[in-house]
This record gives sequence, structure tokens and C-alpha cells, in this order.
Amino acid sequence: MPNSREREKESRLSTENYLLGIDQLAAEVVNSKNYHDPETGYISLVAWKKLVDGGILSSVLEDREAGKRQEEMMETIRILSYYDLHLGLTYGIVAALGVVSLQRFAKNEEQRDEYLDIVRAGNLIGLAVTERYKSGSSALDMDSFYKICGSEVELHFSKHLQGLSGNKWMIVALLNKEAKRKTVGLFFVPQEFIQTQKTEMVGLKGVPYGTNEADITLQLNKYLLVELPRERLDEFQDIFTKSRMLFVAMTLGHLERMDDETNYYASERLIEGRPQREIPAVQGKLREIKARREVAY
Repeated sequence: MPNSREREKESRLSTENYLLGIDQLAAEVVNSKNYHDPETGYISLVAWKKLVDGGILSSVLEDREAGKRQEEMMETIRILSYYDLHLGLTYGIVAALGVVSLQRFAKNEEQRDEYLDIVRAGNLIGLAVTERYKSGSSALDMDSFYKICGSEVELHFSKHLQGLSGNKWMIVALLNKEAKRKTVGLFFVPQEFIQTQKTEMVGLKGVPYGTNEADITLQLNKYLLVELPRERLDEFQDIFTKSRMLFVAMTLGHLERMDDETNYYASERLIEGRPQREIPAVQGKLREIKARREVAY
């Protein structure tokens, strides 16, 4: 975990120099031999910790100027998605769904700092909302519930298709079974209490998805982040709305990579003794791809 002196030094970098450092770090880590876990094929925790120690979460963790936060998050995920779309998605889940939820909904500053330090240490966290047998479009229509019993709370949930399943912690959304009006509670649950069944996702082999279930009793004061009555559910839904903005930057980063690779291979491949990019029809397609990239940016 970066110490306070390192974070202070990083906070003074201009946006341009900060993002340049992220670009160089991402290129180094993605091309390293331990980038993927050899057993699972997922992005390794070693690689992720190196990226976190190098500052990829500095903007979202508010170690940098607050006014530049959204811009730097968008640019960071664009850069990471250029090198690996799975890495961009991992960043988006941790930053926009995990860190932002902890910052907004932790019940006090002490709890917030304790849980954000888990992220700073290089651990991956996810967010579990979608029910196992229901659509994500009706995510807040839950069968999973919690029941408060004095200083303890019973959690009963069955969630599915959560990105970064099976890692150290997960934020879980549940309905208060005994509330007179709809109330959603957010709990920060350690993986040791969750039964996770991994689900292989076509095209997303670098990120673990899965089904997450539990029937457990935990200390209420430690694991409850917040209870949100119906009037405040828009605050929770706002997390999802703003996180979707990052998909735009992810797509742009991926498009930039495709454009660069298209030009590279069109230059390397020879057709009747000349590079493919010299063929008029190919030149037209390359110009079209470039135009789309520039318009998107």
C-alpha cells in the first residue's frame, strides 16, 4: 500500500503526467508474465496490487484534486481498456461500484476508512444486487433479505452474475424483511461467509463472474453500511447511472487498440509484394475506422 508521502507526491502531478504514468504502468503490467493467474486465467492479484500501488485508483480514492476526479477516472479506464478490456472492466467494478458505494454509504468516517484501506491494500471487491432468478432490470425487486436481531443481523441472499465474484469482500444489497415500507440495506460481507459458484462468461474470461449465496448471522454494527428507505433509493440507483458513463471510455480505449492493431497488421502483411495498407480498398477502410475513432473521442 502506498504510504502518505507517496500519495502526497502523486497528488501533485498534473493530470497529463499522472495519466502518462498510468499508461506506462498498464503497459508494463499487462505485458508481464504474472499478469494472469496461471490456474484461473483471471487477472492476478499480484498484477492488480501492482497497479493499485502505482496509483490507478488515486482519483477515485480522492488522493488527487476532487475537481478532476471524473475526468481522470474516464481517462484511466480508457487507458486500461486499451491494453486489456478485462482490466478496464475490473477497474470499473472496483472504482465505480465498490469504492464509490463505500464512500457514499459508509455509516461513519471510521468505517469508510477501514474498508477503503482494504481496497488500497490491493484487494478486489464487487457489488451484488441482481437476484439469482431475476433480471437486472428489476434488481431492487428482491427475494434476498435481512432481519435485525438486536446487535446481530441475519442475511439471506442468492445473487448472480456479479463481476469479481470470489474475491475478498463484496457489497451486498438486501431488503429489510420487517420494514413497513421498502428498505434496502447495504452490507460489506467478507468472502469467507459467501458461497460462490463461478460462471464462465463468453468473452469475459479475464474477470470472475458467479452466483453468490449466504445464510449467515453477522455483527450489525460492523457490517451494515446503510439502510435506504424508498425515498433514498434514487441515491443508490445513481451509482449505477454514473458507472455507466465509464462504458463509453472503455469502448473508446478498445476502439483505439483495434485501430492501432488494424494499421499495424495492414502494414506488416504483404499482398503480392506490397503492404496491404497500400491497396486502395484497404486504405478506404482504414480511413473510415480512423474517422470513427476521432468522432468518438
